[in-house]
Amino acid sequence: MIAALGCSITGDWAQLDDLVHRQNATALVWSVGNTGGLLKSYAVKIAKRYKVPVLATEDYELITKKGGSGFIVDASGAVDAGVVDTPITGLGAIGYSASPYLRHAAV
Repeated sequence: MIAALGCSITGDWAQLDDLVHRQNATALVWSVGNTGGLLKSYAVKIAKRYKVPVLATEDYELITKKGGSGFIVDASGAVDAGVVDTPITGLGAIGYSASPYLRHAAV
């Protein structure tokens, strides 16, 4: 079971405890509004604590601009282990000039 998680890290681990220990989640999808640049370290902490992969993403912000706003963390806490970035092509025809990609990995 993969569980989607929507909470803030406040020191209260009850929701995660329930998802992993009682509902047997084998991976967590964590989407947050803004961590102030701490998303990666929080995702690693969660993965190590629960020994499950964490797919974490947040809204775009200046602090994470260069480091990314999404991370795939394996159950040991390794960040972006085995990820593949697949370019999304063909958007120039509609005037899109950036270089988007889809980051994915087996978890």
